[in-house]
Amino acid sequence: KPIVYIIMVAVMAAGISVFFKISHIEIKGNIRYTAGDIIAASGLKEGDNLIFINAFQISNKIFRQLPYVHEATISRRLPDTVVIGIEESYPLASVAFGAGYYIIDKNCKILEKTDRSGSIGTITVKGIEPILPKVGERLALSQEAHHKVTYLSELLTAILSRQMQADIGYF
Repeated sequence: KPIVYIIMVAVMAAGISVFFKISHIEIKGNIRYTAGDIIAASGLKEGDNLIFINAFQISNKIFRQLPYVHEATISRRLPDTVVIGIEESYPLASVAFGAGYYIIDKNCKILEKTDRSGSIGTITVKGIEPILPKVGERLALSQEAHHKVTYLSELLTAILSRQMQADIGYF
């Protein structure tokens, strides 16, 4: 009986590896990045096994490599399709630092580094000094000013949820 069980498991494993190969990758919700950018960041390829992909790992790769991605959801559609849903961050504010400006979203995630002209259309935040700002990471401040990031995030979230960003110039 154990040999029958082993044979059944081997046949099932072979069947799964032969069938359920990815032949379509659909991208939904993307605006800033192309489908090709997202697929490249995901690491998925046609021919990968649909059953054995790690959705959490793929989502994490996309999130780390594409700073404007707020969330990436990975789902399977049998027999051969992966659907990647993208929710992008909204560039809401800018923080001046050194010779540049850092564009941030409502969660204080740094979306990009730009110059003054690239920060036009965002809320200019003054009075904070980032520590080693890095695109794709949350704004970091000194230990004494650490609480300001939490307050700023709460304020930006409230502004965005009330769609007030166009009504604010400077503060």
